[in-house]
Amino acid sequence: QRVEQVSVRLREAVCARVQSKWLNGVPFSRGMKSLDGRHVCDAVEPGFLAKVAVALQSSVFAPLEKPPTCKLYIIMKGCARYRGSVRGLGYCWGALDVMLTNVGDVMPIPRATSIDYLHVAWVDGQTLRRIANEFPLSRHSLRVWTMINGIKEFMLHTLRSAPAEEREKARRWVQEQAAARKSGPHGTGRRK
Repeated sequence: QRVEQVSVRLREAVCARVQSKWLNGVPFSRGMKSLDGRHVCDAVEPGFLAKVAVALQSSVFAPLEKPPTCKLYIIMKGCARYRGSVRGLGYCWGALDVMLTNVGDVMPIPRATSIDYLHVAWVDGQTLRRIANEFPLSRHSLRVWTMINGIKEFMLHTLRSAPAEEREKARRWVQEQAAARKSGPHGTGRRK
């Protein structure tokens, strides 16, 4: 109740300070570099993170419960199984499915399952997109991150569901490309 009595700006500053540890763990908040270190997109703006911090909701899930998809979750307490691994404090999931509203039509959305009582902070995609509209640079970073990771996840999904001979053919191609990159144009192992 006291939070409602302070100015919007002060509320954003306090929430951003309190939640910054968690929000900086969200994949698209950090920006992106390519494997060779080239800049791909910027980190989101501090003002964007401050507004997201204010918009965060919280929920608790009982053991073996599956949190709904299409929300960005951050584990605040407890643990969950996600993509075959146990995830704990600070782990974030759902970044791609909150940004791609129809991702479930193209490939399955991974689901988390709480192992014990799972306390999470979350925000939905509609709220994230509404906030991003106020921050054009952050909106651009979110879109670039989403495009690159969406394509990557789609390719991995396609590869996982492909027949064994197609997967083997793709594996050989990747090895050939890696070998070609290592040898470089003059066999020195360096790229020009």
